[in-house]
Amino acid sequence: MKYDISIALPGIRPHLWRQSYDSTVGSVGSYTFEIIFVGPYDLPEDMKGLPNVKFIKDFGSPTRCSQIAFLHAEGELIMQDGDDGVCVKGMIRNAINLYKKICGRQDGLIMKYTEGHGYPEHSTMHGTDEYWQLGFHENYYYMEGVINNWRLGDFLLNTDYVREIGGIDCVYKSQAMGMTDLTCRVQNNGGKLHLTPFFVKNFDWNPNEPAHKYVQRASEDDWPVFESNWDHSTDRYKIPFDNWESSPEKWDRFSGPAPTHETASLQAKNNGKDFCDRRRAEVAAAKGHTWKESKRYLYGAAPII
Repeated sequence: MKYDISIALPGIRPHLWRQSYDSTVGSVGSYTFEIIFVGPYDLPEDMKGLPNVKFIKDFGSPTRCSQIAFLHAEGELIMQDGDDGVCVKGMIRNAINLYKKICGRQDGLIMKYTEGHGYPEHSTMHGTDEYWQLGFHENYYYMEGVINNWRLGDFLLNTDYVREIGGIDCVYKSQAMGMTDLTCRVQNNGGKLHLTPFFVKNFDWNPNEPAHKYVQRASEDDWPVFESNWDHSTDRYKIPFDNWESSPEKWDRFSGPAPTHETASLQAKNNGKDFCDRRRAEVAAAKGHTWKESKRYLYGAAPII
């Protein structure tokens, strides 16, 4: 491989791409890297001469853009990124060191990050190990096909293995749901995803910012798809890598008004409540337990660890 790590970055904020690149330089240490920007807007002029930057113009969804980046990656390892974040100094280096120490080819890392207005450097909730487990978000991931101690989030994985199992499923539109599906498939095939004990990224999450509203809406639209794939026990892990070719060439994110923060939050809450209420009833009926009792046995009795 040409690089130690490839960074797939589907992006719609080119004014932030130089910041992403510069923070990566300070984070990787002596490791070699490339960033692959994929999106509808042109690469900034001051970045066009950088030898480890690739740019591919595409008008598709974030997952389609990620998959295209995976296709062109030349790094031994791969991670997925967003252009609304900055890398913490020295922490990608530390993550690669940890990966090399404890991971096999089918294993990987979930790299903790912070999220909030203004690139927060610390977050108590995001610093816990429990936050990065499906069971912590049980109002959403309340499905028989997943295990509640499976981990989710920004991954560091072997590039060839990611391509081997099909990469991102572009039936999803949002990066978050595409990544979650991929990490579930890795773990469903026996891979172990270890947590970094440190933050690797700081993300500026502002739910009132227009681009974030579209992403939020896309995530909500993806929930029924994720539920369909994981609602029951499944051996799902390998999908066709060229699935991105069936994804629309132009994402319709601007086809209607962006939802307000209040509308998006209410919809997400109601969606989660519907999933949770239905699954509570099914588990209770099947196992003869009350909800509080059945919670211990949820997802095949796997404990939250």
